[in-house]
Amino acid sequence: SQLDTNPANLARIAGQRADFGGVAIFAGDRHSDLLGNDRRISNTVTPIAALGYAWRVVPARTVFGVGLHIQGGAGSVYRDLRTPFGTQDEYASRYGVLLASVGFATEITDRLQVGASIAAVSSAAKQRLLPDTSYASPGGTWFGLETSDATATRAGGRIGIRYEAAPEFALGAYFAQSVDLPLEGSAVANLTAIGLGKVRYASLDIDGLGTPREAAVGFAWRASERFEWSVKLERIFW
Repeated sequence: SQLDTNPANLARIAGQRADFGGVAIFAGDRHSDLLGNDRRISNTVTPIAALGYAWRVVPARTVFGVGLHIQGGAGSVYRDLRTPFGTQDEYASRYGVLLASVGFATEITDRLQVGASIAAVSSAAKQRLLPDTSYASPGGTWFGLETSDATATRAGGRIGIRYEAAPEFALGAYFAQSVDLPLEGSAVANLTAIGLGKVRYASLDIDGLGTPREAAVGFAWRASERFEWSVKLERIFW
């Protein structure tokens, strides 16, 4: 995971190392309104999986690494909502990201290490905005919308530094650039209310998604062979 935090920390790996693991994020968002809706989201669990491998090239005093993170299904899914148009329908927006990283850390001196990594960020979004509802009147209109193939792939990088002020005390910092992810795909609009049925639009753009710029500093203090304190101050530029 150091490829996606401070890549300079790869230099702490003495030989080879493989890691894998996962995280489950539980959410309980709720929506209520004057139409009588009071529902929790249906997708209460967002899974995140990760794996990585790093190896040291001894003559170059450099450690190389590759990593993969997958986060799927983040967002909100509300099923069977009552709408102002007298229907029950789904309002959902889900967003997934695959992050493939490659990077290195090198020892400038015995105390100073620097590192850098590049990540390919692929994202996909699915939205169902009352897709089975179509309404048109002089007082207002609603045409349901659905998209399931909006995707984008971009690249971003980060740099890091680590300095051992003493054998048991180290300082670190890193910076990561933001990555904009303008998604492109197709959409189906429900124009049944004006006699056109469900119409497919071949070009859809979704803006405003991406990963933020990051900057962080921190330190680690090794109190004993088996115990270490660490503190990090991070600014995420959403």
